[in-house]
Amino acid sequence: MPDLRILLEHLGSLTLNQVTLPQDDQRAFQLLSRPTPLQAKEVALPGVDPDRLDSSTTAG
Repeated sequence: MPDLRILLEHLGSLTLNQVTLPQDDQRAFQLLSRPTPLQAKEVALPGVDPDRLDSSTTAG
């Protein structure tokens, strides 16, 4: 496991993007960026599945 500073730098680059399509700009959805291999490994340690994150439970 990398040191805490490196881990936070890697996890800090995950983004939750608000996406709209040109065909229907009235509808939007949120899309989590694809994690790097290190992010996926570290997020999986506490048993969190990034593919199942619910944006309603995140701050923002």
